[in-house]
Amino acid sequence: MTRRAGTHMFNIIFHPPAEHRYIHSSEMRSLDAQIDRTELRERYKTYLVGHYLSLHVTVVSVVLAAAGLAAASLVAQPIGRDHQLWILWVLWLGSLAATAVAYGGPMVGAFALPAAIPSIADLLLPLLVGISEFLLFTILISQVTRTEINVIGTWIDQTAKSWLVIASIFCLVASLSVFRARHHYAMGVHEKIYSQEVAEIIQQYIKHLTFDAYAAGGIAAIAAIGAGVTISDAVTLPTWVFPVIITVLLLIGLCAHTAVVRMWQEHFSNGQPALEERLAVNPSETKE
Repeated sequence: MTRRAGTHMFNIIFHPPAEHRYIHSSEMRSLDAQIDRTELRERYKTYLVGHYLSLHVTVVSVVLAAAGLAAASLVAQPIGRDHQLWILWVLWLGSLAATAVAYGGPMVGAFALPAAIPSIADLLLPLLVGISEFLLFTILISQVTRTEINVIGTWIDQTAKSWLVIASIFCLVASLSVFRARHHYAMGVHEKIYSQEVAEIIQQYIKHLTFDAYAAGGIAAIAAIGAGVTISDAVTLPTWVFPVIITVLLLIGLCAHTAVVRMWQEHFSNGQPALEERLAVNPSETKE
């Protein structure tokens, strides 16, 4: 190898051409497109929607884990006789219905939220709902809540009373959460964030939210009355009466979500022009 060839190879190895030179990470960041006002506005448009959806998905994941533990506890270590055990399963079903109702609300309407930066209320209310859902299940785990000195029948009665107290708190916080969501939509309509073609459907959805909020408040009142009656023993009633009423009402609320889903589906189906009309306007949509 000649001296010139050796020098050339040395330069290639230790002094590569500019197009092959290693670029430091800081230089890479400078080469990326800067975050400008337009990109921030695009992020801002979906920030509140993403906040609600991601938070509720996280909460429901934790709550379903607690639901699985509670179910495993009821199956692996049944507490009480058959007529007592079914009360605990009613409480479990009511807890599951509460979780489904709280999760279904954002899933059927959060996509239409206007752009906004979440406030502390948008953070605390979903978290409080999640904590109350978690407690609805964990009190059913006898290994966690039952002590050795408790009589089984007494423990089931105390569990049902505690469940009613937590259910009333859950429904109250859920009602406040729905009112908070309603506030976002109402402000969007008031500030004309929604165009004229969608403002009507948003106003219909606001009516649904108003009904849901008051319905959740009504269930909270019934649960609170049930807790007061059973704790004070003012009226002698079977332990299962109020839990069954609350569970049935929550299941009805879950079914009510289907009406909202149909409302959105009808809106989008009626708002889409026929395929022939779109192809007549834009022939490029024709598939090859």
